[in-house]
Amino acid sequence: MFGQVLNLTGGRAMKLVEITSLQDNLLLPWLELYEKAFPAAERVLVTRLLLGIKDRAPSRFALAAVDEQDHFLGLVYYSIISGTKVAFLWYFAVLPELRGAGLGAQLYQALLQRLGPECRGVVFDVEMPELCSGQAERDLAQRRIVFYRRLGARLLDGVRYTMQAESHLPPLEMHLMAHPLPAAGQPPLTAPEALEAVESFIGERIPITGEVRYA
Repeated sequence: MFGQVLNLTGGRAMKLVEITSLQDNLLLPWLELYEKAFPAAERVLVTRLLLGIKDRAPSRFALAAVDEQDHFLGLVYYSIISGTKVAFLWYFAVLPELRGAGLGAQLYQALLQRLGPECRGVVFDVEMPELCSGQAERDLAQRRIVFYRRLGARLLDGVRYTMQAESHLPPLEMHLMAHPLPAAGQPPLTAPEALEAVESFIGERIPITGEVRYA
C-alpha cells in the first residue's frame, strides 16, 4: 500500500503515498490539513479535489507524506502541465505541530525525487508579503519565500500574476516562483519558459512588467 521509504538526510524517514481512492484512510487527515493550512481564498472546492481522486485524473496527484509507522505528516498536490515537463505545485503543507524541525524541507526534497530526472522544473505561487494584512502574516509570507529560495526555487520577476482559486472567490495578486531542475539531456527551465508553462496551465496571458527573469 505504501511507497518506498525515501533516504533523506537531516530528519525522520518519510514516504510519499499517492491517494487514489476515496476510501483511503489517509484522505481524511489530508483534507483536514488542507482546510487548516491554506486561507479560504486560496482553496479550490473540496469536491473538485475529491472528483480528481475519484476519476483518477491522469495529470493531478494528491500525495500524503507518512513516516515508517504510516503516521500522516503532510500533503502535496500537484499537476503535470500538459505538453510540458513542468509541474505546477498547487498545495504543500506539513502538520502545524511538526513545523520548524526540517520536515518541510524533507517533504519538498521528496517531491523533487518523485518528479525525477525527466522534470525540467516546478512552478507555484506564494503570497506577497507586502499585501498581507498584518505583521504576523507578512513575516510568515516572507519566511515561506526564504524557505523555497533556500531549497533552490527562485522568484519570477517581471510579471504580474493574479490567481483565483474559484469563480466565487476574490482574485489575489501573488508572486510566482519556479524551481529549475537539471532534467536528463535538457537544460533547466528558464524564466521565460516557466512563465509560458504557467500561462499554458491557467489558459491566459500573464501581464509582463519588465524583463522576465529569476530573482
